[in-house]
Amino acid sequence: MAEKKNIKSISRAVGVLLAVTSTLVLAEIELNVSENDRGWVAARDMIELRIIETDPVSRAGEIRIFVGLEDITSLFVEPMPGRYRKPRGTLALPAGEQEITVYRVVTENQWQEIGRASLQVLTRTGLEKLEVSPRIDLNNYALLNEGFSGDAFPPERDRFNDLSMDGSLEIAGESGNSQFTINANFVGASYRPETLRFAEKASDAPKVDLADYLVTFSSGDAALEVGHVSYGNNPLLLDQFSTRGVKANYRINSLFDVSFSAQNGTEIVGSEQLLGLNKGDHRVAGATIGMEFFPEAPGLLRAEVTYMNASVLAINDFDAGEVPDAEKSDGFGLRVMGNAFTGRLRGDVTLARASYTNPSDPFLNFGFDDLVPVEETTNNAWRADIGYDIIQDYLLGGSTPVMLTADYTYEKINPEYRTIGAFPNADQLSQTVAFSAGLGSVSAQLLTAESEDNLDDIITILKTRTRTNTFNVELPLSEMLGSSETINYWPNISLNKERVRQFAINDPEQALSDFNGASHLPDQVSDANSAYLDWYYSTWNFTYEISRSSVDNRQTGRENADFKTINHNFILGVNPLDSMTIELSLGRNISDDLESDLRFNQEVGGIFFSWQFLRQWALAMNVENSRENDLQNGIENTKNSNFSGDVQVSYQFELPARAEKLPGQVFVRYARLRNDFRDNVFDFDIQSASWSVNAGMSISLF
Repeated sequence: MAEKKNIKSISRAVGVLLAVTSTLVLAEIELNVSENDRGWVAARDMIELRIIETDPVSRAGEIRIFVGLEDITSLFVEPMPGRYRKPRGTLALPAGEQEITVYRVVTENQWQEIGRASLQVLTRTGLEKLEVSPRIDLNNYALLNEGFSGDAFPPERDRFNDLSMDGSLEIAGESGNSQFTINANFVGASYRPETLRFAEKASDAPKVDLADYLVTFSSGDAALEVGHVSYGNNPLLLDQFSTRGVKANYRINSLFDVSFSAQNGTEIVGSEQLLGLNKGDHRVAGATIGMEFFPEAPGLLRAEVTYMNASVLAINDFDAGEVPDAEKSDGFGLRVMGNAFTGRLRGDVTLARASYTNPSDPFLNFGFDDLVPVEETTNNAWRADIGYDIIQDYLLGGSTPVMLTADYTYEKINPEYRTIGAFPNADQLSQTVAFSAGLGSVSAQLLTAESEDNLDDIITILKTRTRTNTFNVELPLSEMLGSSETINYWPNISLNKERVRQFAINDPEQALSDFNGASHLPDQVSDANSAYLDWYYSTWNFTYEISRSSVDNRQTGRENADFKTINHNFILGVNPLDSMTIELSLGRNISDDLESDLRFNQEVGGIFFSWQFLRQWALAMNVENSRENDLQNGIENTKNSNFSGDVQVSYQFELPARAEKLPGQVFVRYARLRNDFRDNVFDFDIQSASWSVNAGMSISLF
């Protein structure tokens, strides 16, 4: 704490006379505090007020001193007339930026404000700002009773009563130009197979565990993050790699900034590896130097050079079920981003060069010592994006906005290019042109793209080309043609169309490959078209969706291997009461395999009902029924029907607490399932049914 300072005229206020007379009373408030270098005072420090009133006649009457709406007059003593002192160590003042207001009590019902002064009070921790926000949600779920019949499998667990927890802690603090935050999320389950790390630790998995956390600290031009961090701004080398680790940023000056990160090679949870850096050969590290060419306009032209060095062991992410392999990778990347003409023209160019290898892993060699070792490869990748607003900030007729934007993307990823920190598709050359247009509330998008593989034109490997064209348009007819004076019968329409053609552009050498001329060369065209129509009214809404798709196989010898599909979906929603919602849905799907003369039919119908019939009571019901069959040459092979339904009653309550009430809910649910399957080809039936009664309770403790 600095010496005692005198802050004169921190706030000069004009008091408004509340008495019957219209005399204006002026006073000067001198506020003396023991403050720190930033002008903040501790909550229990001494405060002294000197009140200099310009009208002696107005000095009759008791003085009252307030902080905000709290009367703190009793904390002050008056060592001499006009001076009021709050001794050190008395009751703590509220933290934060406060305002002291001084009143003169003229009569019991008439007070005059004679002056104000500003005061900044530190928290009890000595910080200027500190906010702590804990949250704990407890959930109880119980199976009260159940039954099953026919071919239904018995449930894995009989009756049970489980408890789960979801919690978080958020702390934010500030002192001068430094800030910090702490965020942590916890989960828990009483039934161990449902715990966070059961797949990893089995019976040793903690029932309450740390899911993730992040600690951030910034001071001036420096920032530090510890916990679950994301790092990397190069989409070809290191692109927002997210695992537990450490990240730091520092702005050197107006031109240059640097950052670096060191992270665990896989996703981890729990409290054992808080930093995630306990294994030096299982980590991803990166560093970036950035330069702003025009510091007065950040983002106008910026370049970033990134270096990555990564080594990961054959370790799964905590929730993955794959067979991993050990990998090593390092490389450099350059990214240049800029814009011109106030953002109308935008450009983004990315280059990367990376080395990659798979070190020998004895756990995957299966005892074979004569395996050919994997050779390290070093390859390049390029990407360029450019966008231009052809029409910008133009009003048609003075009121209808018009816009037209064009974007172009070029990407070339060399064969065998790979990096641990990003996931570009190797051995690919692609180009994309996209247009976005808007006319008032009407919007449209057009995209055409082309890609090819086998960039080295290896004669024994198939080389394919893919061409994609998409178009979609949004037509809000209800807004364009509707009138607020009449019922609006116009729908909002969305139309979408896509065509994809994939075909071979080489003929691999038959003597050196398994290809056998044109019959092995793919050539396929896929079309997908859909339309959505939505009607919205005050008490009901209706949606209709129709979609058609087809696959036209043009490969030699497979010209008839084509498919066609059509879908119809209807949804009707009704709100007869503010507290009641009813939704009916109906769908039909027809899929045809033209080569096999096979047709698959599916019909699905459902109803959802929700009603809050009392302030704290609610009823919900959900029923769905589906029928399916497939026919070949007009003869039914199989048919299947499924029914599922549940009904739930819930009650919301609040428990009394110190600050605010704690919300909670209890529910009881009855659910029923039934399946009937008939196979006419092999002449057998499967019938199963099951039902259950569940109950539960949830409550938020914070």
